[in-house]
Amino acid sequence: HGQIKELLKSCDSAVILNGDTYHWLVVIYCSSGDMMYLTRGLQLLKHTIRLHEEYLAKGDRSDTFSPSKATFNQLLRSLTKSVYDSDQNEYKSFDTDKTPLDTVGKQTDSKITDIAKEVTKLLDPIVQYSQPSGSTYAMLIQLWSKTDSPEAGDSAENILARMEIMAMCDKEIKLFQSCYYFTMQCWYVAARYGRDDAAERAFRLLKIMAAQYGFDKSNGGTVESNDNVEESSESESDDGGDGEGIDDYLYDKNLRPSRYFHTLLLKICSESRTIRGMDVAFEAYNNMADWGIKANTLTFSLMHQCVENYFRHNPGPGKIIELQRIYDLAEKHGISKRQIRDKKYSHRQHQGNV
Repeated sequence: HGQIKELLKSCDSAVILNGDTYHWLVVIYCSSGDMMYLTRGLQLLKHTIRLHEEYLAKGDRSDTFSPSKATFNQLLRSLTKSVYDSDQNEYKSFDTDKTPLDTVGKQTDSKITDIAKEVTKLLDPIVQYSQPSGSTYAMLIQLWSKTDSPEAGDSAENILARMEIMAMCDKEIKLFQSCYYFTMQCWYVAARYGRDDAAERAFRLLKIMAAQYGFDKSNGGTVESNDNVEESSESESDDGGDGEGIDDYLYDKNLRPSRYFHTLLLKICSESRTIRGMDVAFEAYNNMADWGIKANTLTFSLMHQCVENYFRHNPGPGKIIELQRIYDLAEKHGISKRQIRDKKYSHRQHQGNV
């Protein structure tokens, strides 16, 4: 950083800096993998956007500092990797708008939630001047999945919705199944930090995926019973030929809600403190059957945890009845009460994994 500052100071006044200069400065900072320098990279990108807007206001050539999706993606990629490699608790809040360029990062390290908010604000100017790629939206959603905010689910869904709209206009933008999975993880974050309707919203997202996949329960469904069907290739068209059928244009067979999505939904329900969260857990179990997904010990242990969590925060009658419902369902799958309880404690030891 010190060498970069000296280099910029030594530049002759005749040397005109442009967007490329700032792009490579951001790349240099991002290559460090250090959160202190990543925050500097974020500030530099914001500074580039401000310069671009100033040039527009003056009527000068605006393309000199036109924001680049490549710069934005580089920053997002480095931030996401750094966040996943680090413990969230070591970051503290910052304000890049009030922090001078030379002092950003010298104060306390930034909090992931604050970073996600700052980077999300940059999406509008980036979209205005440089069309983001599918990876741009995916990485931004992934970043929100590592925050500690009850707003994580809403923020991720807003980004996903923008991605869906752009995908209709640009064939290069693909709706990855992982984008929906990370959005559901954001609802798990929201549930953990007190969002009462997280389970309901996550279940709604699952239904949206089902509609986009082309699942129609009233018509017997269109799914296979294989839990790993999302990994298989479905190349045959509806008309039996090699070409694309009408369903290939209407539906996306990559968006099948698999076992992983249902397990994550149950995890979200297990964090809920509302009666609706408990109801969604039983609905999720029924939904698994509709998709041909066989319930296992983890399924019932999460349902068990959901009931316990609800009555822990809402003491009253009915707990034994609800737990017995779970035991009766599990018995049909050859799973005992003891297996459910043992799995529950094992699951709590690995709470970070689905």
